[in-house]
Amino acid sequence: MGAIGSENNWSYVTAAFIISWCVILGYTVHVHRVLARARKAYEDASASRPKGA
Repeated sequence: MGAIGSENNWSYVTAAFIISWCVILGYTVHVHRVLARARKAYEDASASRPKGA
């Protein structure tokens, strides 16, 4: 294939690398938001319970 095929291959590798990191970072943000929402819901539910229960 020569130099042209090699350059094309690196384009796919670079694109896959960027897409992979975008997915990883997006999932990290998603998990962070879900955990924050769950913590708030837990605090709200715990605050409404009597102290001895």
